Amino acid sequence: MVKDNAEDLFQEVMLKVYQNLDKYNPVYSFNTWIYTIARNHCLNYLNKRKLHTVNLDKEEANDFEPINLNSPETQTLNKELHQTIDNILSTFNEDNRQIAFLRFFEGMKNRDIARAMDIPTGTVKSRLHKIRTSIKNELEKYYE
Repeated sequence: MVKDNAEDLFQEVMLKVYQNLDKYNPVYSFNTWIYTIARNHCLNYLNKRKLHTVNLDKEEANDFEPINLNSPETQTLNKELHQTIDNILSTFNEDNRQIAFLRFFEGMKNRDIARAMDIPTGTVKSRLHKIRTSIKNELEKYYE
């Protein structure tokens, strides 16, 4: 969500986690609980600073190693595909980018995403459907 002051924000989040360990409910996923604290802290930081969010860790998306490394052509095609998907994701609003990131890159379950973002599970499901449809439609245009 933020590039500048990332290490400082990480330390602040870890401090909050430590200070609020007594409030953690073991019924829920520990990862989701920490993610919620980190997300809220970063959003508060961005709102206070009026900073713009960044595009789903663009450097990480560009550094992705394709599974099939047989040929330079395959490498080039995979890189173009990842860039195209990254461009599609950058057109989404912040919440949809976060949902896409948590589901597709972090592998979180819908209910965990819903808890982390404080929205109903049905909303996560409908947004994921719209996200998948948008990506599919854009990729069809790209490959025509």
